[in-house]
Amino acid sequence: MPNVVRLKTRYSRQRDASMVRAELERIRGLNGGVLKARTVWEQSRKRSAPLHNAFEWDDSIAGALYRDDQARALIATVEIVSETGPNARAYYHVTVDDDSGYMPAGEVVADVVLADQVLAEIRRDLSYARNRLAAFEEFSREVGALDRVIAKVGQRARPRKVQRAAAR
Repeated sequence: MPNVVRLKTRYSRQRDASMVRAELERIRGLNGGVLKARTVWEQSRKRSAPLHNAFEWDDSIAGALYRDDQARALIATVEIVSETGPNARAYYHVTVDDDSGYMPAGEVVADVVLADQVLAEIRRDLSYARNRLAAFEEFSREVGALDRVIAKVGQRARPRKVQRAAAR
């Protein structure tokens, strides 16, 4: 069965999730397999482009950097719907050859170096959340559980620099 996708937040009412994912995948293909925020909005500039209406095109309101943020937000809203567990992000931000962009979760998880990059970021995020939660005594048990999760993620995550072939 193909992956079911949906959009989170404000994008869910405005767009078809399958169309958004298909267009993001088309754009990713134009960029050597890595999805870049700038490429997403540049490919959406024409009024006929499927994602055109996801962006603010009035330069008196928004410039290129704002559209980069809009594209990142759009990419982050795409999630894979699971019938058996929690939903998951469709794309993860990674760095390849000193350049960053988004790649499908399945490709990231299948590549140990990319997966370790994402796990290292997750570990940082969990540590930050754990430290904030630790101030609340009633959550001491949950803080202990987070400590165990952080340790387990840390055992796996070994940040490394990714080197890819020139095709990417």
